[in-house]
Amino acid sequence: MRKLDKGYISLSFDDGREDNYLVAYPILKEHNLPTTFNIAMAYVEGKMNHTQIFGMPPMTLTMLNEMAKNELFEIAGHGYWHLNTKEDILEGINALNSFLEKKQLTKYGNGFASPGSDLTIEDYLSIKEDLDLANIRYVRISSRFSKFPKIKLLLRKANRILHVPFIYRFVYQDTLMEYSDNQILWSIPILSSITYKEIISIIDLAIEEKKACVLMFHSIVDGKSIKDNWSYSTEEFNRICMYLSQKRKEGHLDVLTSMDMFRLLSGKS
Repeated sequence: MRKLDKGYISLSFDDGREDNYLVAYPILKEHNLPTTFNIAMAYVEGKMNHTQIFGMPPMTLTMLNEMAKNELFEIAGHGYWHLNTKEDILEGINALNSFLEKKQLTKYGNGFASPGSDLTIEDYLSIKEDLDLANIRYVRISSRFSKFPKIKLLLRKANRILHVPFIYRFVYQDTLMEYSDNQILWSIPILSSITYKEIISIIDLAIEEKKACVLMFHSIVDGKSIKDNWSYSTEEFNRICMYLSQKRKEGHLDVLTSMDMFRLLSGKS
């Protein structure tokens, strides 16, 4: 197994929310940080009741098209109707490729991020052959707990009140990766309650252990506008991007799209 030469971070945004384009997109461009945007096409096409399901309006198709033309960013699937069925996953990928007038979403193939991270390993393996035929190169799901899972789940809940960086590192250390097994990327969900110091602690752990980490975001909004668990402060997000940019400049880490991270972890780059 090949060892990584430094820490690697991937920023991943789910759903296709309007603030991804209006708020996150300019910050990411300013800091030149590759990012993956996972799009639920029915949401972006205005076919879903976004108030009930997402709480935030979607980006427009024009916004999506502009982002897709920027080589810094990757567009990936997130289910057409934000579902984890084989049919919905494939429909979402096909709709994205059709709208963007592409045969595949990146030159290496298509990526998929599980809505709600609800796709189980067993269900994924049962449809993997069909996903492979659709050139879906990786599937991104949520956290991994290899050791002491019950303890870590309890500590994760407790730390939403305590906010101790050391505990955050301990809880999510199993999610860091050195390789990709079965084309899976594990990820850490970033909730509104997670502090800047907690996120920096996991980034520093990736640097120290020379491992890869996917940070899963949803919305980036003004701190006073946070209304749910899936919105994160613009100010804090900008600070995180500044930190990533500085550590990359110092040579301690690199920032990759999910597809490029998968290729790195599977020994293809």
